[in-house]
Amino acid sequence: MNCKKLERDLKMLDGLPPYEGPTNICLHDAYFAKAIEREHGAPIAQLRLFLTRRTGTTRTLFGYIESQRRKTKGMQRAAGAHIDLLNYARRLAVRVALGRDNRVATADDVAQALEEHGYPQLGPEAGSLFKTRDWLFTGNRVQSERIKNHSAEIKVWRYIGRAVGVVQCKQ
Repeated sequence: MNCKKLERDLKMLDGLPPYEGPTNICLHDAYFAKAIEREHGAPIAQLRLFLTRRTGTTRTLFGYIESQRRKTKGMQRAAGAHIDLLNYARRLAVRVALGRDNRVATADDVAQALEEHGYPQLGPEAGSLFKTRDWLFTGNRVQSERIKNHSAEIKVWRYIGRAVGVVQCKQ
């Protein structure tokens, strides 16, 4: 397989330089993507993976699949570092949500509950807090009230799991 041509084609698909003519017509173009797949004999995702493994690095700034892979890997690594604290925080989140009529909670709610119970704050593993099948993003965002978050927008999550078997947290 011609790696240089494949790399150039993928860059054109992603709209990255070097430009050899009007590449903007190729940016995320489904027909161009199919042409690349036909020429190189594999789906785009596999071609990106092949190129990554072959060269040892991704050569593009943008790539949805690689971005998602790195995000998932990072969240798993962060969650694994303090899994006991993360699981406790998840139980607190359920308690907070079940204490409200609309069954919603935010990361700020959990941080406040952790503080009230004398536990340290979550670090990077906080990104995995609501990543279970029991939570549904409501589509709403609110501004964080935590000082260190500088009023950043945070998601509002609805608990859709069952309330049975919620572990009581120590007071």
